[in-house]
Amino acid sequence: MVMNVETVFGELQQVLGELEKLLASSSGEAKAHAEEALSNWRHALNGARDRIETLQETTRRQVADAARTASRALRDNPWKSMAVVATAGVLLGLALRGQQPKK
Repeated sequence: MVMNVETVFGELQQVLGELEKLLASSSGEAKAHAEEALSNWRHALNGARDRIETLQETTRRQVADAARTASRALRDNPWKSMAVVATAGVLLGLALRGQQPKK
């Protein structure tokens, strides 16, 4: 199951909504402390959302840049790329061959 930032924060908002309902039924000093705690949680949640969205965008940009760089390197050096892939294949084949039980 894949969960994105919006799904997680939506569920957290639902939890905060339930806490607000409980808060509405309380009274006195406990209610004042609960309102302050709820306000702090909301503030922390919004800050976390902003930081995660920034991180997500930065990561997306870096992955796209790396993919463009790799694509450019493959186009600019096709024979070198083929040699690297062939060498990796041979080494992998030798490594796997060495692991097989002898008959």
